[in-house]
Amino acid sequence: MSKLSTIGRHPGVLLVWRIVIGLVFIAASMDKIAHPDQFVEVIMGYKIVPWTTAMVIGIWLPWVELVVGTIILIGIWVRAGALLLSGLTVIFIGALSSALLRNIDIQCGCFSVSELTQARSVSSLWQEMVLLLGCIWLWWGHWPAVAGQRQQIPDTQDSRTTEV
Repeated sequence: MSKLSTIGRHPGVLLVWRIVIGLVFIAASMDKIAHPDQFVEVIMGYKIVPWTTAMVIGIWLPWVELVVGTIILIGIWVRAGALLLSGLTVIFIGALSSALLRNIDIQCGCFSVSELTQARSVSSLWQEMVLLLGCIWLWWGHWPAVAGQRQQIPDTQDSRTTEV
C-alpha cells in the first residue's frame, strides 16, 4: 500500500472525516426539518423539478440527511452512508451548476431556508467539492481489505476455510 493509502485509512483520519461529514449533514438538516414549507420554496427556486416532486424532496431529504449524518457520526454503516451522501452531493452540485449556468440567483437552502442567506456563486461549488471529497474518502477508507489480505473464517461444515 502507498503511504497516502495508509494515512488515508488511518483510524484517526477516518474519525475526523466521520465527525466533520456527520455534523455537516446533521446541521444541514435542522432548519429544513423545522421549516419544510420554506425548504420546498428553495427547491422550487432551482426551477428543475415540479411542485409535487419538490414537496416530496422537501419532506424526505432533511430526514435522510439527519439519519445518515447520525449513522456516519456514530460509525455504523459508514460505507453505505458515505455512498448515499456522495450521491446526494453530486445531485446538489448538478442542480447548483444548472442554476448558475442559467443565471438564476439561488439561495442554497443548505443550512438555512431563510431568504436572508447569501446567494450561491461559482465559488460555492468548491465547498461542495470538498464535501464530496470527504464523503468519497469515507467510502474509500472503509473499503474491505484487499482481496489477497481477506480475513479467513473457518467453515463450520468442514475443516476448510472460507474467504469473506
